[in-house]
Amino acid sequence: MDIKKTLQDILDQTHSSTKKQTIKTTKDGYNFACPVCGDSEKDLDKKRAWILTNKETPYFFCHHECGGMTMSKFLKRFNLTWKEETSDIFDNFMGPLVTETKKKYKYDPKVKALEEIDRLSVSLKDVMLAFGIVPITKSSPAYKYLESRNLEHLIHRFGYQPKWKRLIIFNTLEEPMYARRYSESGEWLEITAKVIGFQARDITGNNKIKYLTYTLEKIRGECGLDYKVKPGCEDYVKLLADTYFSTETAPNDDIYILEGPIDALLVKNGIAITGASKVNKHLSRSNRAHYIFDNDETGRKAQTTQFKYWPDSTKIFDWKSICKLVKHDGIKDINDLHSHCIANNIEMPKLKDYLL
Repeated sequence: MDIKKTLQDILDQTHSSTKKQTIKTTKDGYNFACPVCGDSEKDLDKKRAWILTNKETPYFFCHHECGGMTMSKFLKRFNLTWKEETSDIFDNFMGPLVTETKKKYKYDPKVKALEEIDRLSVSLKDVMLAFGIVPITKSSPAYKYLESRNLEHLIHRFGYQPKWKRLIIFNTLEEPMYARRYSESGEWLEITAKVIGFQARDITGNNKIKYLTYTLEKIRGECGLDYKVKPGCEDYVKLLADTYFSTETAPNDDIYILEGPIDALLVKNGIAITGASKVNKHLSRSNRAHYIFDNDETGRKAQTTQFKYWPDSTKIFDWKSICKLVKHDGIKDINDLHSHCIANNIEMPKLKDYLL
């Protein structure tokens, strides 16, 4: 949303005086005569309302009578819906991200981050060689695990680390099905997918640590590569790389944020944050983001504690109704739901119908 243009339309409709219809632009935001309370009746030059754009989220404030309110509540008074002003190419799943520096650059750091993460990504083949990861064949323990979880159709998303007996879930820039091919014997045929992170999952049940998450910086270090990000892009690149499948989501569609990457693979336009404790307030502020936390104590707690970061449009998942529908109260996550539906010949529910 173009804030200034929208504000100008509001002022033109609410004020009859051309003086009251003017907007003063400053480094802190927009200063104008308040369209909510009318501002001063005696002094047409007085402008006691602000939309502060130097904050993490634009915020409305009136020094006369109205006080402060979110942009969503301010615009709602004029039958308008708040849509954040974003760079479409990057913001299909998140709102504006505030970096530590306020330095001006010749490039837009948010857009440049897409170029940077592409440059910093590492080929799938190089990652597999550096970390001792092999393709999964039908004789692999990893295949048996995927089969037990009804995930064998997603084998192209995984690898296996024999030394530690860990299933590897790759986070790639692009969906790798068309690009990653190898024979049953493990012979390389074509490997072009680019990795920006991966998660290693213990499938033996014997290790104290169930999950290990490898960042892009860690991967490049193990591959003998430097990790130098263009100034201003650091936070953007990190958020993209740490959010699984973030660069694969469809622009302008609803995004479903899940705790784990395996669950996200089973949801159209799903992304993963690798744990409820890693909920990111910048990610949460998107008007198109909806959470599907795990149906356990940790997930329910995160849902409560993170609520303060969400815009009015954010929705959460109604596990109670889903469990009632499929007649099973013990479902913990989307993978459980997926497996239960297959085992009982139940059609997988449309998740968007169970958002509150």
